[in-house]
Amino acid sequence: MRGEQARQAILLAVEHVNKEENRIGQRRVGVLHIDVHENLEALQPATVRLIKVNQVVALLGGGSAAQVEQVGRAAQPYQVGLITPAAVPTEVLGENVFSINASLGFQGQVLARFAATDLKAARAAILADGRRAASLDLAEAFSKEFSKGGGQAPRQCVYKSAADLPAAVLDSKAATPQVICYAGTAVDLPNARKALQDAGLTTPLLWAADAEQRAFEPSSKATADIYFATLYPSEGGTPEQQAFAKEYKDRFLEPPSTEGLLAYDGSQVLLQAVRRAKTIEAAKVLAELAGGEDFDSLTGRLAFSKDHAARRPLFVVRLENGVMRDAKRFDPETK
Repeated sequence: MRGEQARQAILLAVEHVNKEENRIGQRRVGVLHIDVHENLEALQPATVRLIKVNQVVALLGGGSAAQVEQVGRAAQPYQVGLITPAAVPTEVLGENVFSINASLGFQGQVLARFAATDLKAARAAILADGRRAASLDLAEAFSKEFSKGGGQAPRQCVYKSAADLPAAVLDSKAATPQVICYAGTAVDLPNARKALQDAGLTTPLLWAADAEQRAFEPSSKATADIYFATLYPSEGGTPEQQAFAKEYKDRFLEPPSTEGLLAYDGSQVLLQAVRRAKTIEAAKVLAELAGGEDFDSLTGRLAFSKDHAARRPLFVVRLENGVMRDAKRFDPETK
């Protein structure tokens, strides 16, 4: 895991498990942090060194599909599992890689259900970042679910740069959408909203992304409502999430970001797998992760599907001046 918030959340998880009454087999847990400074070429040797020299039980990290693929591939010959916070296409999740984020498919499905049932939309358009496989996967899932619910097939408008956004927005306008699903990054979102406003489109905007939503600060002049799919609502969260947020804020004098919450959940899932394996043998811990059993998380039960994406609750919230309001919970279908 990268970032100070992730480090601090993992520190709390380790402190909890290292209390004498919580220890796994009377052992203390240690975590090694490495930072390759976005250098993809350095990930493979760093991963192998952690496995062969430091003899780690499992790995936590990977902020992008490229990083996840590099670390997962390097760890696979050693049967070492990787838990990643990234929402990535399922083809990136190899035999030893598990994402604790909500799958892109589930995010798209939830936004489509919210559009149809809560916003009563019968027509939709999608703005999708054609540079990112994750965005296209999410857009496809939204389109399939929205059409399945009885609405018209959404008009999918793909852009490949910020300069393309105005043209993509004008293309979407031709569908006279009642909602627009934005499948892109936080970086491009302000430009997308400006292009929508310039085009006179004030329909609600639905957004799901693997990026940190706090990177976006909504303009007070924006006229369209914006709804966001998130794992962790700031209001209406579970008692477990609220307790962790209080402990984190008391300790570090700031609320935990999504990065920190995911890091804590990833640590907890891994520690539960080690406890169940009753050993620190990496292959047996990997088998527990792949075993299909549920794990505890800050928002409820979490299980990995056969493609190793997390099946866990997701919330749709309305963003109001950067604050999440009116959280609505969506649970994955039961097995």
